[in-house]
Amino acid sequence: MKYIVTGATGHIGNNLVKKLLECGHDVTILIRNINDPSIKEFACEKLIGDLNDFAFVESVDLNDAIVVHSAGIIDITEKKVEQMMEVNVEATINLVQACIKKHARKFVYISSTDAISGKNKVIKEPTEFSLEGLNTYYGITKAIASDYVLKTLKLGLLDGCIICPSAVLGTRDYKVSSQGSVVKNSLNKKIAFYTKGNYNFVDVDKVVDAIYNASIKNNSLVYLVTGVDVTIKEFFTAIYKGLGKKPIMIYA
Repeated sequence: MKYIVTGATGHIGNNLVKKLLECGHDVTILIRNINDPSIKEFACEKLIGDLNDFAFVESVDLNDAIVVHSAGIIDITEKKVEQMMEVNVEATINLVQACIKKHARKFVYISSTDAISGKNKVIKEPTEFSLEGLNTYYGITKAIASDYVLKTLKLGLLDGCIICPSAVLGTRDYKVSSQGSVVKNSLNKKIAFYTKGNYNFVDVDKVVDAIYNASIKNNSLVYLVTGVDVTIKEFFTAIYKGLGKKPIMIYA
């Protein structure tokens, strides 16, 4: 099968491209930097361009392709609001419109559980994406993009689905995700500061498997891909256990 993948230098996209190539698929990745070390080993077509440039996106051979859109910006510091709008929202709209025009076979959009409101309760696959209750620009931009994709799918303009993973951990995290940064920073620290609260973590291999299965099977519109709910203290404890260390745990 022919796959077009965005975000191949990111955590999820990089692992996905590796799996697709191992499965023998024809893969093209859309990238900004041909010299990025995370894609050096990939023997596939690499197209350099900007997803915000509709002319570039339209020039890609999307006909009968399975398009997996995993490109995005996560910024918990809230300093890249304009950039998140451009990449998370505007680029997604560009790609969707090009896929419709060029008759892509399927469109798989990688969203996030951060785009789903009502997270203080048990959540389930949403039938729509609302901005109500979202308090981060990342969550807001992903919700706007997800809503646009979902409406397009419901109208039958594209076949596809939306994948919403929780916090992703695992291998090939070249750019170092926010979760990866926590693990990396724990390598040399003997004291761990933790707070109240908990989060849901999922292994990147599970996310990639879900994306791949969704790309080749008939499916529903939205899927949650989640893992284990742990407290922050339990998270740090697991990290240090894996490192064979006994840190001092301090509640902050």
